[in-house]
Amino acid sequence: EFISNDIENNIAYQQPKWPIEWNVIQKYYEKVYEKLGFTSQVPFNPQTLIQDENSDNSLEIFCSRWIKNPNFKFQYWEFLQKSELVKISTNSVVVGLEFENTRCNSILYSKNGEIIELKDFEDIILANGTIEIIRLLLHCASTKKAIPFADNKNIGTYFQDHLNFKVGEIEKPSKLFLSKFSNFFENSEKLQPKLRLNPKGNNKMNYLGVCGFFSYESNMSEHIHMFKQFAKSLLGQSKQRLKFIELFRMFFKLIPALPQIMMLVFNYLKNNKIYVPFNSKVKVIINTQQISIKQSRVIISDSEFDKFGLPKVLVDWQIDGREIEGIREFCNLLYAYLEKNKLGNFKLDDWFLKTNNENNNNWLAEISDVYHQAGGTIMSNSKEGGVVDENLKVYGTNNLFICGSAVMPTSSYGNITLTALALSLRLADFLTDTKSNKKCPAEIE
Repeated sequence: EFISNDIENNIAYQQPKWPIEWNVIQKYYEKVYEKLGFTSQVPFNPQTLIQDENSDNSLEIFCSRWIKNPNFKFQYWEFLQKSELVKISTNSVVVGLEFENTRCNSILYSKNGEIIELKDFEDIILANGTIEIIRLLLHCASTKKAIPFADNKNIGTYFQDHLNFKVGEIEKPSKLFLSKFSNFFENSEKLQPKLRLNPKGNNKMNYLGVCGFFSYESNMSEHIHMFKQFAKSLLGQSKQRLKFIELFRMFFKLIPALPQIMMLVFNYLKNNKIYVPFNSKVKVIINTQQISIKQSRVIISDSEFDKFGLPKVLVDWQIDGREIEGIREFCNLLYAYLEKNKLGNFKLDDWFLKTNNENNNNWLAEISDVYHQAGGTIMSNSKEGGVVDENLKVYGTNNLFICGSAVMPTSSYGNITLTALALSLRLADFLTDTKSNKKCPAEIE
Protein backbone atom coordinates (compact mmCIF):
# COMPACT_ATOMS: atom_id res chain seq x y z
CA GLU A 1 0.00 0.00 0.00
CA PHE A 2 0.96 3.64 -0.36
CA ILE A 3 1.38 5.34 3.01
CA SER A 4 -0.06 8.76 3.79
CA ASN A 5 3.20 10.58 2.97
CA ASP A 6 3.05 9.18 -0.57
CA ILE A 7 -0.22 11.00 -1.25
CA GLU A 8 -0.41 13.96 1.10
CA ASN A 9 3.22 15.12 1.31
CA ASN A 10 2.73 17.52 -1.57
CA ILE A 11 5.68 19.84 -0.95
CA ALA A 12 8.41 17.21 -1.24
CA TYR A 13 10.85 18.08 -4.06
CA GLN A 14 8.19 20.27 -5.70
CA GLN A 15 6.41 17.27 -7.15
CA PRO A 16 2.85 17.50 -8.55
CA LYS A 17 0.06 17.16 -6.01
CA TRP A 18 -2.54 14.44 -5.67
CA PRO A 19 -6.04 16.00 -5.78
CA ILE A 20 -7.43 13.27 -3.49
CA GLU A 21 -6.54 12.29 0.06
CA TRP A 22 -4.78 9.13 1.17
CA ASN A 23 -7.65 7.87 3.35
CA VAL A 24 -9.87 7.76 0.26
CA ILE A 25 -7.49 5.34 -1.46
CA GLN A 26 -6.99 3.39 1.77
CA LYS A 27 -10.71 2.58 1.93
CA TYR A 28 -10.57 1.19 -1.60
CA TYR A 29 -7.56 -0.98 -0.74
CA GLU A 30 -9.90 -2.98 1.48
CA LYS A 31 -12.31 -3.46 -1.43
CA VAL A 32 -9.47 -4.64 -3.66
CA TYR A 33 -8.44 -7.23 -1.07
CA GLU A 34 -11.99 -8.52 -1.00
CA LYS A 35 -12.20 -8.74 -4.80
CA LEU A 36 -8.89 -10.64 -4.98
CA GLY A 37 -9.86 -13.11 -2.26
CA PHE A 38 -7.62 -11.70 0.47
CA THR A 39 -8.72 -11.02 4.00
CA SER A 40 -9.06 -7.25 4.38
CA GLN A 41 -6.83 -7.32 7.45
CA VAL A 42 -3.15 -7.06 6.53
CA PRO A 43 -1.50 -10.08 8.25
CA PHE A 44 1.62 -8.20 9.32
CA ASN A 45 1.59 -4.74 10.90
CA PRO A 46 4.59 -2.48 10.10
CA GLN A 47 7.12 -2.18 12.92
CA THR A 48 9.83 0.41 13.61
CA LEU A 49 13.29 -1.19 13.76
CA ILE A 50 15.51 1.82 14.44
CA GLN A 51 15.17 5.62 14.68
CA ASP A 52 17.68 8.13 13.32
CA GLU A 53 18.94 10.24 16.24
CA ASN A 54 19.73 13.20 13.96
CA SER A 55 16.38 13.30 12.13
CA ASP A 56 12.85 12.03 12.39
CA ASN A 57 13.41 9.19 9.93
CA SER A 58 12.93 5.60 11.05
CA LEU A 59 13.61 2.27 9.41
CA GLU A 60 10.43 0.23 9.29
CA ILE A 61 9.77 -3.40 8.45
CA PHE A 62 6.58 -4.25 6.57
CA CYS A 63 5.39 -6.98 4.22
CA SER A 64 4.22 -7.01 0.64
CA ARG A 65 1.43 -9.45 -0.18
CA TRP A 66 1.55 -11.93 -3.03
CA ILE A 67 -1.66 -12.76 -4.86
CA LYS A 68 -2.13 -16.52 -5.15
CA ASN A 69 -2.59 -16.32 -8.90
CA PRO A 70 -0.54 -13.36 -10.20
CA ASN A 71 -1.84 -13.66 -13.76
CA PHE A 72 -5.26 -12.00 -13.99
CA LYS A 73 -5.97 -13.85 -17.23
CA PHE A 74 -6.13 -17.19 -15.40
CA GLN A 75 -8.21 -15.67 -12.62
CA TYR A 76 -10.81 -13.72 -14.62
CA TRP A 77 -10.83 -14.84 -18.26
CA GLU A 78 -13.46 -17.56 -17.82
CA PHE A 79 -15.65 -15.19 -15.80
CA LEU A 80 -15.45 -12.50 -18.48
CA GLN A 81 -16.24 -14.94 -21.27
CA LYS A 82 -19.38 -16.17 -19.53
CA SER A 83 -20.61 -12.77 -18.35
CA GLU A 84 -23.63 -11.39 -20.17
CA LEU A 85 -22.47 -7.89 -19.22
CA VAL A 86 -19.23 -8.07 -21.19
CA LYS A 87 -18.55 -8.10 -24.92
CA ILE A 88 -14.96 -8.85 -25.89
CA SER A 89 -13.26 -8.18 -29.21
CA THR A 90 -9.95 -10.06 -29.44
CA ASN A 91 -7.03 -9.28 -31.77
CA SER A 92 -8.17 -5.67 -31.91
CA VAL A 93 -6.12 -2.50 -31.62
CA VAL A 94 -7.68 0.92 -31.02
CA VAL A 95 -6.28 3.37 -33.58
CA GLY A 96 -8.40 6.47 -33.02
CA LEU A 97 -11.06 8.35 -31.09
CA GLU A 98 -13.53 10.80 -32.63
CA PHE A 99 -15.43 13.54 -30.84
CA GLU A 100 -18.50 15.67 -31.24
CA ASN A 101 -17.70 18.76 -29.21
CA THR A 102 -16.63 17.41 -25.80
CA ARG A 103 -18.13 13.95 -26.21
CA CYS A 104 -16.25 10.93 -27.57
CA ASN A 105 -18.81 9.31 -29.84
CA SER A 106 -16.72 6.93 -31.92
CA ILE A 107 -13.89 4.45 -31.36
CA LEU A 108 -11.90 3.25 -34.36
CA TYR A 109 -10.11 -0.07 -34.07
CA SER A 110 -8.22 -2.36 -36.38
CA LYS A 111 -9.26 -6.02 -36.52
CA ASN A 112 -7.73 -8.43 -39.03
CA GLY A 113 -6.65 -5.55 -41.26
CA GLU A 114 -10.09 -3.88 -41.27
CA ILE A 115 -10.92 -0.57 -39.58
CA ILE A 116 -14.12 -0.93 -37.54
CA GLU A 117 -16.08 1.92 -35.96
CA LEU A 118 -17.71 1.41 -32.58
CA LYS A 119 -20.51 3.80 -31.61
CA ASP A 120 -23.53 3.89 -29.28
CA PHE A 121 -21.69 3.88 -25.96
CA GLU A 122 -22.03 6.14 -22.95
CA ASP A 123 -18.51 6.30 -21.53
CA ILE A 124 -15.08 5.15 -22.58
CA ILE A 125 -12.31 4.10 -20.20
CA LEU A 126 -8.73 3.77 -21.39
CA ALA A 127 -7.09 1.00 -19.36
CA ASN A 128 -4.48 -0.23 -21.80
CA GLY A 129 -1.31 0.58 -19.89
CA THR A 130 0.65 3.74 -19.24
CA ILE A 131 2.66 4.00 -22.46
CA GLU A 132 -0.16 2.90 -24.76
CA ILE A 133 -2.61 5.34 -23.17
CA ILE A 134 -0.16 8.19 -23.74
CA ARG A 135 0.47 7.10 -27.32
CA LEU A 136 -3.23 6.99 -28.19
CA LEU A 137 -3.93 10.42 -26.71
CA LEU A 138 -0.92 12.01 -28.41
CA HIS A 139 -1.84 10.35 -31.70
CA CYS A 140 -5.40 11.63 -31.51
CA ALA A 141 -4.17 15.12 -30.59
CA SER A 142 -1.81 15.17 -33.58
CA THR A 143 -4.59 14.67 -36.14
CA LYS A 144 -6.39 17.54 -37.83
CA LYS A 145 -9.68 16.46 -36.27
CA ALA A 146 -11.34 18.43 -33.48
CA ILE A 147 -9.94 16.82 -30.32
CA PRO A 148 -10.93 18.59 -27.06
CA PHE A 149 -7.65 17.74 -25.28
CA ALA A 150 -5.35 18.53 -28.22
CA ASP A 151 -3.94 21.65 -26.54
CA ASN A 152 -3.08 19.91 -23.24
CA LYS A 153 0.72 20.05 -23.02
CA ASN A 154 0.78 17.77 -19.97
CA ILE A 155 0.06 14.61 -21.95
CA GLY A 156 3.16 12.42 -21.74
CA THR A 157 4.89 14.44 -19.01
CA TYR A 158 5.82 13.33 -15.46
CA PHE A 159 6.64 9.84 -16.75
CA GLN A 160 7.98 7.68 -13.89
CA ASP A 161 9.38 4.27 -13.11
CA HIS A 162 10.87 2.89 -9.94
CA LEU A 163 14.65 2.97 -9.60
CA ASN A 164 16.11 -0.46 -8.94
CA PHE A 165 19.69 -1.41 -8.11
CA LYS A 166 21.92 -3.44 -5.80
CA VAL A 167 23.79 -1.41 -3.17
CA GLY A 168 25.64 -4.13 -1.30
CA GLU A 169 25.65 -7.54 0.39
CA ILE A 170 25.15 -8.94 3.87
CA GLU A 171 28.22 -10.88 4.92
CA LYS A 172 27.93 -13.64 7.51
CA PRO A 173 24.17 -13.26 8.02
CA SER A 174 23.02 -14.80 11.30
CA LYS A 175 20.32 -17.45 11.50
CA LEU A 176 18.10 -14.83 13.14
CA PHE A 177 18.60 -12.57 10.10
CA LEU A 178 17.60 -15.34 7.67
CA SER A 179 14.58 -16.17 9.81
CA LYS A 180 13.46 -12.55 10.18
CA PHE A 181 13.81 -11.55 6.53
CA SER A 182 12.82 -14.68 4.58
CA ASN A 183 9.41 -15.02 2.96
CA PHE A 184 6.71 -16.63 5.09
CA PHE A 185 3.07 -17.68 4.92
CA GLU A 186 0.12 -16.51 6.98
CA ASN A 187 -3.34 -18.00 6.36
CA SER A 188 -1.99 -19.56 3.14
CA GLU A 189 -0.90 -16.10 1.99
CA LYS A 190 2.68 -15.48 0.90
CA LEU A 191 4.32 -12.43 2.49
CA GLN A 192 7.70 -10.86 1.74
CA PRO A 193 9.44 -8.82 4.47
CA LYS A 194 10.75 -5.48 3.22
CA LEU A 195 12.22 -2.33 4.75
CA ARG A 196 11.33 1.31 4.14
CA LEU A 197 12.00 4.80 5.37
CA ASN A 198 9.09 6.25 7.32
CA PRO A 199 9.59 9.86 8.37
CA LYS A 200 7.89 11.17 11.47
CA GLY A 201 7.38 14.67 12.80
CA ASN A 202 8.73 17.62 10.81
CA ASN A 203 10.99 15.78 8.37
CA LYS A 204 8.28 15.29 5.75
CA MET A 205 9.45 18.15 3.55
CA ASN A 206 12.04 15.97 1.80
CA TYR A 207 10.19 12.67 2.01
CA LEU A 208 10.75 10.21 -0.81
CA GLY A 209 9.61 6.61 -0.78
CA VAL A 210 12.64 4.33 -0.36
CA CYS A 211 12.26 0.58 0.00
CA GLY A 212 14.81 -2.21 0.33
CA PHE A 213 14.68 -5.98 0.40
CA PHE A 214 17.03 -8.94 0.45
CA SER A 215 17.65 -11.25 -2.49
CA TYR A 216 19.01 -14.71 -1.73
CA GLU A 217 21.20 -16.70 -4.09
CA SER A 218 22.25 -20.30 -3.47
CA ASN A 219 22.94 -23.46 -5.41
CA MET A 220 19.28 -24.40 -5.03
CA SER A 221 17.93 -21.27 -6.76
CA GLU A 222 18.04 -22.92 -10.17
CA HIS A 223 16.40 -26.08 -8.81
CA ILE A 224 13.56 -24.08 -7.24
CA HIS A 225 12.99 -22.21 -10.50
CA MET A 226 12.81 -25.48 -12.42
CA PHE A 227 10.44 -26.96 -9.83
CA LYS A 228 8.14 -23.93 -10.18
CA GLN A 229 8.09 -24.31 -13.97
CA PHE A 230 7.33 -28.01 -13.62
CA ALA A 231 4.45 -27.33 -11.21
CA LYS A 232 3.00 -24.57 -13.41
CA SER A 233 3.11 -26.86 -16.43
CA LEU A 234 1.25 -29.59 -14.55
CA LEU A 235 -1.39 -27.08 -13.41
CA GLY A 236 -1.78 -25.56 -16.87
CA GLN A 237 -0.52 -22.16 -15.74
CA SER A 238 2.59 -22.03 -17.91
CA LYS A 239 2.77 -19.89 -21.04
CA GLN A 240 4.35 -22.85 -22.83
CA ARG A 241 2.38 -26.07 -23.19
CA LEU A 242 4.82 -28.92 -22.64
CA LYS A 243 4.32 -32.38 -24.04
CA PHE A 244 4.35 -35.43 -21.76
CA ILE A 245 7.86 -36.41 -22.82
CA GLU A 246 9.11 -32.89 -22.04
CA LEU A 247 7.51 -33.00 -18.58
CA PHE A 248 9.14 -36.40 -17.98
CA ARG A 249 12.56 -35.01 -18.91
CA MET A 250 12.07 -32.03 -16.62
CA PHE A 251 11.10 -34.34 -13.74
CA PHE A 252 14.21 -36.45 -14.38
CA LYS A 253 16.38 -33.33 -14.10
CA LEU A 254 14.68 -32.49 -10.80
CA ILE A 255 15.64 -35.77 -9.11
CA PRO A 256 19.07 -34.52 -7.83
CA ALA A 257 17.32 -31.49 -6.32
CA LEU A 258 14.68 -33.48 -4.41
CA PRO A 259 16.54 -33.35 -1.03
CA GLN A 260 16.63 -29.55 -1.13
CA ILE A 261 13.03 -29.36 -2.34
CA MET A 262 12.03 -31.61 0.58
CA MET A 263 13.75 -29.15 2.95
CA LEU A 264 11.71 -26.39 1.31
CA VAL A 265 8.48 -28.33 1.87
CA PHE A 266 9.43 -29.27 5.44
CA ASN A 267 10.22 -25.66 6.40
CA TYR A 268 6.92 -24.53 4.92
CA LEU A 269 4.89 -27.16 6.78
CA LYS A 270 6.70 -26.69 10.11
CA ASN A 271 7.45 -22.96 10.22
CA ASN A 272 5.33 -21.45 7.44
CA LYS A 273 8.54 -20.01 5.99
CA ILE A 274 10.51 -20.25 2.77
CA TYR A 275 13.67 -22.28 3.30
CA VAL A 276 16.86 -20.25 2.76
CA PRO A 277 20.15 -22.20 2.94
CA PHE A 278 22.54 -20.80 5.54
CA ASN A 279 25.30 -20.38 2.94
CA SER A 280 23.14 -18.20 0.70
CA LYS A 281 24.57 -15.03 -0.83
CA VAL A 282 22.46 -12.11 0.42
CA LYS A 283 22.13 -9.06 -1.81
CA VAL A 284 20.64 -5.73 -0.68
CA ILE A 285 18.30 -4.42 -3.40
CA ILE A 286 16.83 -0.93 -3.43
CA ASN A 287 13.50 0.04 -5.01
CA THR A 288 12.91 3.74 -4.71
CA GLN A 289 10.42 6.28 -5.91
CA GLN A 290 11.54 8.47 -8.76
CA ILE A 291 11.14 12.19 -8.14
CA SER A 292 8.32 13.13 -10.49
CA ILE A 293 9.62 15.78 -12.92
CA LYS A 294 7.95 17.25 -15.99
CA GLN A 295 11.06 16.77 -18.16
CA SER A 296 10.66 12.98 -17.96
CA ARG A 297 8.21 12.22 -20.72
CA VAL A 298 6.83 10.03 -23.48
CA ILE A 299 6.44 11.43 -26.99
CA ILE A 300 5.54 9.94 -30.37
CA SER A 301 7.51 9.80 -33.60
CA ASP A 302 6.42 11.88 -36.58
CA SER A 303 8.20 9.62 -39.06
CA GLU A 304 8.01 6.00 -37.83
CA PHE A 305 4.77 4.02 -37.59
CA ASP A 306 3.79 0.47 -36.69
CA LYS A 307 1.72 -1.91 -38.84
CA PHE A 308 -1.51 -0.43 -37.47
CA GLY A 309 -0.58 3.08 -38.55
CA LEU A 310 0.13 4.26 -35.01
CA PRO A 311 3.27 6.36 -34.42
CA LYS A 312 6.09 4.65 -32.58
CA VAL A 313 6.77 5.65 -29.00
CA LEU A 314 9.85 7.57 -27.86
CA VAL A 315 10.53 7.36 -24.12
CA ASP A 316 12.65 10.17 -22.72
CA TRP A 317 13.08 8.80 -19.18
CA GLN A 318 14.90 11.38 -17.08
CA ILE A 319 15.92 11.10 -13.44
CA ASP A 320 16.33 14.05 -11.10
CA GLY A 321 19.28 12.68 -9.08
CA ARG A 322 18.26 13.90 -5.63
CA GLU A 323 16.83 10.45 -4.89
CA ILE A 324 20.30 9.52 -3.59
CA GLU A 325 19.64 11.55 -0.43
CA GLY A 326 16.95 9.15 0.78
CA ILE A 327 18.91 6.11 -0.38
CA ARG A 328 21.93 7.12 1.73
CA GLU A 329 19.69 7.66 4.74
CA PHE A 330 18.15 4.20 4.24
CA CYS A 331 21.56 2.50 3.98
CA ASN A 332 22.89 4.29 7.07
CA LEU A 333 19.91 3.16 9.14
CA LEU A 334 20.15 -0.41 7.83
CA TYR A 335 23.88 -0.53 8.67
CA ALA A 336 23.21 0.74 12.22
CA TYR A 337 20.34 -1.72 12.76
CA LEU A 338 22.27 -4.79 11.60
CA GLU A 339 25.35 -3.84 13.63
CA LYS A 340 23.40 -3.08 16.80
CA ASN A 341 21.57 -6.43 16.67
CA LYS A 342 24.56 -8.44 15.35
CA LEU A 343 22.54 -9.78 12.41
CA GLY A 344 25.32 -9.54 9.82
CA ASN A 345 27.85 -7.22 8.20
CA PHE A 346 26.47 -4.79 5.62
CA LYS A 347 29.16 -4.34 2.95
CA LEU A 348 28.35 -1.56 0.49
CA ASP A 349 29.37 -1.89 -3.16
CA ASP A 350 32.38 0.16 -4.27
CA TRP A 351 30.33 2.27 -6.69
CA PHE A 352 27.99 3.29 -3.87
CA LEU A 353 30.84 4.16 -1.51
CA LYS A 354 32.38 6.29 -4.26
CA THR A 355 29.06 8.08 -4.72
CA ASN A 356 28.94 8.81 -0.99
CA ASN A 357 32.46 10.20 -0.98
CA GLU A 358 32.38 12.26 -4.18
CA ASN A 359 28.72 13.34 -4.11
CA ASN A 360 28.28 12.86 -7.86
CA ASN A 361 25.57 11.45 -10.10
CA ASN A 362 27.59 8.51 -11.44
CA TRP A 363 25.21 6.28 -9.48
CA LEU A 364 22.57 6.84 -12.17
CA ALA A 365 24.50 4.42 -14.41
CA GLU A 366 23.71 1.60 -11.95
CA ILE A 367 19.93 2.04 -12.23
CA SER A 368 17.52 -0.27 -14.00
CA ASP A 369 13.76 0.09 -14.27
CA VAL A 370 11.27 -2.47 -12.97
CA TYR A 371 8.41 -2.07 -15.49
CA HIS A 372 6.37 -0.02 -13.03
CA GLN A 373 5.61 2.76 -15.52
CA ALA A 374 3.43 5.54 -14.15
CA GLY A 375 2.45 9.12 -14.94
CA GLY A 376 2.04 10.68 -18.34
CA THR A 377 -1.64 11.48 -17.84
CA ILE A 378 -1.56 12.59 -14.20
CA MET A 379 -4.55 13.70 -12.16
CA SER A 380 -4.73 17.29 -11.00
CA ASN A 381 -7.13 19.94 -9.73
CA SER A 382 -6.75 21.82 -13.02
CA LYS A 383 -6.02 21.34 -16.70
CA GLU A 384 -2.89 23.45 -16.23
CA GLY A 385 -1.49 20.86 -13.81
CA GLY A 386 -2.53 17.55 -15.35
CA VAL A 387 -4.56 15.54 -17.85
CA VAL A 388 -7.43 14.11 -15.77
CA ASP A 389 -9.45 15.49 -12.87
CA GLU A 390 -9.91 13.84 -9.46
CA ASN A 391 -12.52 11.48 -10.97
CA LEU A 392 -10.07 10.45 -13.74
CA LYS A 393 -12.02 12.22 -16.51
CA VAL A 394 -9.88 13.74 -19.25
CA TYR A 395 -10.02 17.54 -19.13
CA GLY A 396 -12.04 18.97 -22.01
CA THR A 397 -14.20 15.83 -22.39
CA ASN A 398 -17.35 14.67 -20.66
CA ASN A 399 -17.14 10.90 -21.16
CA LEU A 400 -13.47 9.89 -21.58
CA PHE A 401 -11.76 8.41 -18.51
CA ILE A 402 -8.32 6.96 -17.82
CA CYS A 403 -7.67 4.07 -15.47
CA GLY A 404 -4.30 2.78 -14.24
CA SER A 405 -0.99 4.07 -12.97
CA ALA A 406 -0.76 6.63 -15.79
CA VAL A 407 -2.87 8.98 -13.64
CA MET A 408 -0.52 8.91 -10.62
CA PRO A 409 1.28 12.22 -9.94
CA THR A 410 3.84 10.31 -7.84
CA SER A 411 4.38 6.58 -7.50
CA SER A 412 5.81 5.75 -4.06
CA TYR A 413 8.40 2.94 -3.93
CA GLY A 414 6.76 -0.42 -4.61
CA ASN A 415 4.50 -2.23 -7.02
CA ILE A 416 1.83 0.21 -8.16
CA THR A 417 -0.78 -2.36 -9.17
CA LEU A 418 -2.64 -2.38 -5.85
CA THR A 419 -3.12 1.39 -5.96
CA ALA A 420 -4.12 1.25 -9.64
CA LEU A 421 -6.79 -1.31 -8.74
CA ALA A 422 -8.03 0.87 -5.87
CA LEU A 423 -8.40 3.79 -8.28
CA SER A 424 -10.25 1.45 -10.68
CA LEU A 425 -12.87 0.56 -8.07
CA ARG A 426 -13.21 4.22 -7.16
CA LEU A 427 -13.86 5.06 -10.81
CA ALA A 428 -16.41 2.25 -11.03
CA ASP A 429 -18.29 3.74 -8.07
CA PHE A 430 -18.20 7.17 -9.66
CA LEU A 431 -19.55 5.96 -13.00
CA THR A 432 -22.30 3.79 -11.58
CA ASP A 433 -23.54 5.77 -8.59
CA THR A 434 -22.31 9.32 -8.41
CA LYS A 435 -21.75 10.75 -11.86
CA SER A 436 -23.54 14.00 -11.09
CA ASN A 437 -20.46 15.71 -9.55
CA LYS A 438 -21.06 14.03 -6.19
CA LYS A 439 -18.47 12.36 -4.03
CA CYS A 440 -17.89 8.62 -4.20
CA PRO A 441 -19.51 6.54 -1.43
CA ALA A 442 -16.18 5.78 0.25
CA GLU A 443 -15.51 9.51 0.56
CA ILE A 444 -18.79 10.26 2.36
CA GLU A 445 -18.58 9.90 6.12
